[in-house]
Amino acid sequence: DGECIGSGDFDATVDYFPDKAEIEFSKLFEVEYFPSYKIVTNTHENVTYCLYQCGSTGIDEACGDVVVEVPITSIALGDTTFITRMEQLGERLAIKGYLGATDYISSPCVNALIDEGEIVETDSCGLDANNETLAVNVSFILIDF
Repeated sequence: DGECIGSGDFDATVDYFPDKAEIEFSKLFEVEYFPSYKIVTNTHENVTYCLYQCGSTGIDEACGDVVVEVPITSIALGDTTFITRMEQLGERLAIKGYLGATDYISSPCVNALIDEGEIVETDSCGLDANNETLAVNVSFILIDF
């Protein structure tokens, strides 16, 4: 439901992912569900993503190559192609940073958020002017190599 589990409310017997993806055919990914996390495997790249419910406890940090708390409430993007996906998901306001020049962003709504200071433009590494710390505080950074 897009909410974190409240402090002290975690119950290991509750299924925090009641809505399951029903994959009829895929050669590129698999999804396994557990009560408080799910593992998404990119079978093409052989990379596993452990997505655990915010507020849950007892998650083994070794459950995936990449461990991510969900829902993601703030994100920095490193490529313009991700902007459309975020907008399609209805999560435009979760974008808090953009790594790199914003000259090629074509979304008028995202450009307005940049102009209003809601989205911080950083260098391509996401560092501040002194190259010491992230210029924007986000829960996830999505880049493309």
